Amino acid sequence: MSTRSLKEMMFYLSHAVSAPPEHFKRGYVRSTFDDFGNPFNWNDMTAGLFHVRCSKKPPTDADVAVKHRGYWFYVSNCDLDSKSTFNLLLELINLEIRAGGGAQIPLLTI
Repeated sequence: MSTRSLKEMMFYLSHAVSAPPEHFKRGYVRSTFDDFGNPFNWNDMTAGLFHVRCSKKPPTDADVAVKHRGYWFYVSNCDLDSKSTFNLLLELINLEIRAGGGAQIPLLTI
């Protein structure tokens, strides 16, 4: 059994970020389409594990937030699944750093 690398996990979870239409129009965000040419719904793939919301105004209920290109991206304080996934990702990043920054040694042994 092999697990995804940390970079692969971050790439996978990046699809759960809601982006404003303006960012799609300007080419900041890539659109993915299904076999029929319809926009692909990545929420089906992430199954509610992680969701980053987007707002023009500063969020009032954010657990973590960052302003980028005029928008606020945040994890809602009441979204327990996203908060748990974010915390797990942080722990995995810390494990990798403590292990030598991605050296070729096992991080997790089962």
